[in-house]
Order: sequence, then structure tokens, then C-alpha cells
Amino acid sequence: MLKEKLLPISIFSLAISLIISASIIANSMENNGRFIGDGISQGIFNITNTINQENNNNLDSKDILSLDEAARYLGISQERLTQVIIKDDSIPCVQISGEFIFSKNALEEWVKTSKFKM
Repeated sequence: MLKEKLLPISIFSLAISLIISASIIANSMENNGRFIGDGISQGIFNITNTINQENNNNLDSKDILSLDEAARYLGISQERLTQVIIKDDSIPCVQISGEFIFSKNALEEWVKTSKFKM
């Protein structure tokens, strides 16, 4: 008779412990997933920053810049720089074989003296 009463209590206790265990595991997996996702995001951010710093370091050592390099140096897109070239003929550049070439020093002076809004 005692065994008959203990069996339902044992089954109920087992069910409760399974539910609690599943809840704990689910919370741990969710937190771990967030941690891994944050770690991946931070890693990508660090890689992007390193690449940008390397590109900027390369620009610092150059005196003559291409359209792409000048745009990165000024912090604008190539398309925007092309618009500026077309709109404002005072920007210091030359076009050789269809390619725009910029003097970094002349660009710095132009930025200081120009009233053109980027």
C-alpha cells in the first residue's frame, strides 16, 4: 500500500525536476547564445577597425591619392567626392587618363580654405 502511494509522488517529483532542469538549461543556452553573438559582433567590429586603421596608416604615408583614397581621406564616399569635383572646380585635382589624382597637401589646404559643405 505504501508503494502505491509513493509511485504517484515519485512521478510528480520527477516531472517537476525535469521541468526545472529544462528551464535552467534553456536559460543557460539563451545567455550563452547572447554571449557568443556579442563576441562575434565585437570580433567583426575589431577586424573592421583594424582594417580601417591600416588603410588610414597607408594614406598617412602617401602624398598622391587616387579618387578612392581621397574620398577615404576626406571621410566621404567616392560618389560624393565626384559630385564635389563636378560642382566645385576649386578642388585641387587633375584628371589623367580618366582617373582623378589628388595631392594630399593640396586637399588639406582646400579643406581649410573652402566653404564647400561636405
